[in-house]
Amino acid sequence: HLPLGQVHYPTAGRLLLCRHGQTEFNAGARYQGQIDTELSELGREQALQLGLRLMREHIDCAYSSDLKRAADTARLALGERPVELHLDVRLRELSFGRWEGQTFVDVQQRFPEDIAARDHDRVHFAPRGGGESLTDLSKRITDFLAEVLPTIDQRTVLLVAHGGSINALISTLIGIPLTSWWRLRNNNANFSRIDFTPTGPRLATFNETCHLDGSELKWP
Repeated sequence: HLPLGQVHYPTAGRLLLCRHGQTEFNAGARYQGQIDTELSELGREQALQLGLRLMREHIDCAYSSDLKRAADTARLALGERPVELHLDVRLRELSFGRWEGQTFVDVQQRFPEDIAARDHDRVHFAPRGGGESLTDLSKRITDFLAEVLPTIDQRTVLLVAHGGSINALISTLIGIPLTSWWRLRNNNANFSRIDFTPTGPRLATFNETCHLDGSELKWP
């Protein structure tokens, strides 16, 4: 695919961005990464509530991470709407390697050298055991966007993914440096929107959660 800088940006159209519903890992503040966790009972209810919010939006097509928590959120939110759903591995969460399944306190205690290395270089650090760096995540999100952006003009596209991959996508489109990627925090089953205009992409709304009952931010 072409580098993103060589891609023709749409001058109209919308991207609707939604994080998956809550999982038991979210509830326990554990790093999930690419562990293929299921939605909790609350997470399934959040996905249905997200579907009610999406009823206010026209949707031409939808993309989702292939991990179950995102794909199931997309299916529940879309319900019976005749919208084609495409699953894409490039939308997966950042892989946290040996951190996966651990809380942050666990990681601090078991792998203090990892925390020191991450704090020294947040952009290029990757946990051992198959972890990815933010640069790795950015590359696959950019590859996805280079393929999908030319198809968006005049259309509305739903994208259901993860906190990390959504943050990387927003950062890429509106020019937030990877060094500040971690400052974007979004709730489970939230709604964000990017509008494409003749002068470039605009973040129109971020982390909208008015459709959810008793929502609490759970990270990671």
